[in-house]
Amino acid sequence: MLTEEILRQAAQEAGQAIAESFPDPEDCHHEFSLEFERKMKPILRRARYQGVYTALRRTACVLVVLVLSCATWLGVDAQARETFFGWVSQRVENAQRYFFSGELAEEETSVHYSLPVLPSGLQEYHISVTEHEASYIYIDEKGFFFEFGYLNQDTVSVNTDVFFSTGDAKQKAVYVNGAIADLYIDESGSTGNLIVWRDTETNILLYIDAYLDEETLIHLAESVLREF
Repeated sequence: MLTEEILRQAAQEAGQAIAESFPDPEDCHHEFSLEFERKMKPILRRARYQGVYTALRRTACVLVVLVLSCATWLGVDAQARETFFGWVSQRVENAQRYFFSGELAEEETSVHYSLPVLPSGLQEYHISVTEHEASYIYIDEKGFFFEFGYLNQDTVSVNTDVFFSTGDAKQKAVYVNGAIADLYIDESGSTGNLIVWRDTETNILLYIDAYLDEETLIHLAESVLREF
């Protein structure tokens, strides 16, 4: 007669046998193809993964102390207030987080953006547009991705932030239509390059993520059209 104890013992023995049949993790080596990594890139670039939030929790106390220590200084210095509040870039593990720090708007700014001319050879892959953010993803004949997107500032009903997996990319400051922008260059050429900037009139954050050189990225960023 098969009792629950016998079945439990059999299940444990079967589980142990299966576990022992697996190779040692140290002996398992696999390199993903460049094609696979390129297809995963748009997801990885904006992945809101648990590791990021864990790191954010670790820095929470530090941020509270920073805000409290800056309160008096910000109260008397208008330029400091303007610098501190707005879009903030924060390094979190192997990603770059952009979030809005400042007074909440009552409602969304009704504005959209578009690129008048796309690099040749691109085909539409995925497009997502809402009132507070947008993402236009294209792919070329070689499997390289091109993404253009933008993000509205926080409101009383919507909080927005974005993570870009920048890895070991080199960051430098450049200018887009006279406004400072962040440029991330991947010298290995495996994950493409990224430019992030702000529309000074609407305070909306924009970005282009593509396998393009610095000059081309800046030129494309400066060509973006605003549509109310």
